[in-house]
Amino acid sequence: MSKEGRLLWYTQKGMYNFEDAYARLNDGIVTGKRRKEYHMFYTEWKREEINDMLAATGFESDKTFKMSQVSGGNQAYVFNPKRPIIMNRSLILNERLRTEMGSELSLITRQAWRRGETYETLVPNETHQLEVVNLLEVYARELDEIPAGGSDRSTRNLNASKYHWLIFNVLSFIFRNRLKRPQMEEDMADETQKVDITFSNRDDIGFFNQLHERYEIKCPNIMIECKNYTDDIANPEFHQIQSRLNKRTGLFGMIICRDIDDVELALKRSKHISHSDDKIVITITDPEIKDLISYKLE
Repeated sequence: MSKEGRLLWYTQKGMYNFEDAYARLNDGIVTGKRRKEYHMFYTEWKREEINDMLAATGFESDKTFKMSQVSGGNQAYVFNPKRPIIMNRSLILNERLRTEMGSELSLITRQAWRRGETYETLVPNETHQLEVVNLLEVYARELDEIPAGGSDRSTRNLNASKYHWLIFNVLSFIFRNRLKRPQMEEDMADETQKVDITFSNRDDIGFFNQLHERYEIKCPNIMIECKNYTDDIANPEFHQIQSRLNKRTGLFGMIICRDIDDVELALKRSKHISHSDDKIVITITDPEIKDLISYKLE
């Protein structure tokens, strides 16, 4: 798809009200005439679930595109291909359908619900319930698929971009309703600095609320830097996030990286920042991201 292209998500909720106009299959409904190997699946998705699925496959909601009023409770959203594809190997629905359902179809006669005409159509002989795809579980698997670093600059940049977007999607999912307005590479300091990921802190009961209420750490925003390095993060990475923190934007930041061999040294660097500058910087590694995913799934 062209970078200037648009994807329309449209869910029509009318036909499934009539029993002779659909057949249940897997987690949805097959509708329409002349169905052969093509199937339409109907499932009630929430807006945030649609955004999550499409974000994982490279699409971003186009909030500037004005849709005319959609009738009947139908859903219509427009997306742009703005992001890297980070789940292209995981959501192989067509292959799973062929494997689990096969292509065995039967010819049957049906009657159209509106005009009363009869027609022949092919339907599956059996229905099979596909295993539910959980985005967070897929994200955890994809975390292992993205290489750290890279053999050349182009490869390093590509891997880093995928890693940043994957972490962005994971944190947006995990901290939903606590951290709001997720932003990638937001400009700061009169557009002289950038931060990989920022959130607005809207937590009123949990950890991010306690930072302010209990520990008096001003954090209206949460600043996050992602490092897709093969080596341990060092002083330059700690200094970078430290320079982004201030009383106006927030005094709490995170560095998310693949792994840390010298944990004690990283902890000393974090402590030095908190003791000398009243700022808090914590590190989170891939294994800890997976732990957060597990806690969320529980």
